[in-house]
Amino acid sequence: MERMDGIEKLKEKAPSELRLDKVEIKRDPFGYLIEGKKLKHLDLRMDLKSVILFSLHYSKLVPMIQKLEDEDNPMPYRIELDLVRVDPLAGWIFGLLRHVAIVDSAEFKEDLKAYFEKNVKSQIDTLLLT
Repeated sequence: MERMDGIEKLKEKAPSELRLDKVEIKRDPFGYLIEGKKLKHLDLRMDLKSVILFSLHYSKLVPMIQKLEDEDNPMPYRIELDLVRVDPLAGWIFGLLRHVAIVDSAEFKEDLKAYFEKNVKSQIDTLLLT
C-alpha cells in the first residue's frame, strides 16, 4: 500500500495535460504519454466484487464508474477508458475473468490477448515444465 501511495503522489505531480505554445502533452488514465499513439478503447462491465477490488487497486478512477439502470444485469457497473497500453489492467482482468466483461473493445481485446501470449503464457509454461 505504501508503494501505491508513492506512485499516486508521483502521478499527481505530473499534469494530465500540458500545453506549451505548439506542444501539447496528454496522458492516459494511468499516466502514460499519449504523444500521437493510437488509444485503445475499453468498455468494461463489472459485478460488485470486481468493483470493490477495482476501487482498491485504482482509487483515482472510481469516479468514472457508472451504475447501469438494468437491475437484471449481472454486471451492472461500467467504466470506459481510452488507454495507451493494456498492461496496467491486464493482471487485474485476468484475475477476475468471471466477474468482468469487455464490451465492444476489439483493439483492447487483441492487445490483451497478445499481452497474455507474450508475458503470461510463457511464464506458465516455464513454471509447469520445472
